[in-house]
Amino acid sequence: MAERDGGSGGSRGDPSASDAEVGTLPERGRKNGRPGRRLIRSRQAFGCFAAAILAAPFLAFALHPALGLLTSTVALSALAWLALTQPSANAEQRRRLRVVAVLNGVLALACLGLLVARLIAG
Repeated sequence: MAERDGGSGGSRGDPSASDAEVGTLPERGRKNGRPGRRLIRSRQAFGCFAAAILAAPFLAFALHPALGLLTSTVALSALAWLALTQPSANAEQRRRLRVVAVLNGVLALACLGLLVARLIAG
């Protein structure tokens, strides 16, 4: 297992090292040491999805400030929930994800508080 932890074993560019030794991507998504088309498409889709999540609050704010706050609250809450419920994370990753979840939760509560204050103020 030294290879998985960055030991002296094979590297990504080493064609003699198998995927199981290196611990990179599942074998079904790779051909000749390169990512398959499905993996590349999923990365592109993830990038578009991440860009949409980042752009949505700003676009909503352009329509109405309360809508921008609502969108930010929902996005931050969803990210906090996803960070807390990540099943494949190891202990160190879970600790970091917990910090991310708390920070996103605090920001979501701040957005919610501003939204409520804005709606009360009229």
